[in-house]
Amino acid sequence: MTRAVLFDFDGVMIDNEKYWEREKSRIFTELYGEEIGRKLDKTLGVNMDGIHDMAVALGSTVPREKMYEAGDRHAKIVYASSPITEGLDELIVSLDRMGYAMAIVSASPKWWIDVALARIPHANLIKTIISLHDRPDLKHKPAPDGYLEGMRVLGSSPETSLVIEDSLPGVASGKASGAYTIGLKQNLVEGYTLVGADMYVERISEVAMIAKSRMPV
Repeated sequence: MTRAVLFDFDGVMIDNEKYWEREKSRIFTELYGEEIGRKLDKTLGVNMDGIHDMAVALGSTVPREKMYEAGDRHAKIVYASSPITEGLDELIVSLDRMGYAMAIVSASPKWWIDVALARIPHANLIKTIISLHDRPDLKHKPAPDGYLEGMRVLGSSPETSLVIEDSLPGVASGKASGAYTIGLKQNLVEGYTLVGADMYVERISEVAMIAKSRMPV
């Protein structure tokens, strides 16, 4: 059975959550006005459809497509300029040398992910990208669908897979898939508390030792 590491993207592979939080504040105010924009303050780890539903519940009549358009405009800046997580590329190389297959499971559109991946030297070693935004057949996190699909494509199982996450919905998704789930604290937004993971690491480089320790003797 294939050993696999499945990465969340935003906040895990790219240090963009802080930037996104600032950009989302601008987006929400532009789209929904100051009152609703101010109330949409807890959206870390929530996909765009979920944010739209929250806005509607608060009284918004803005079409879903308008939010997508605004998100795309801001994404070009965020994904081209946010720092790639320090130590990520070295980890990718180490995991590949250990025989781990790798995938990305993210709520973001694939083209957003591709903008940032072009800046990671060894991104070609990641074999599978699952964009839950582009896959309406898969439920969003905290459902396990994306991670289970990633395991299916890679040929791994929950017992042979590691998930790396940085949000509460993401951790819940990894745990629901049955995979060993690691909570990454390296890029967390100030004040955000991450709970529910099997293990926590301060730096993504620590994942290499965890992966090595879980290799069969």
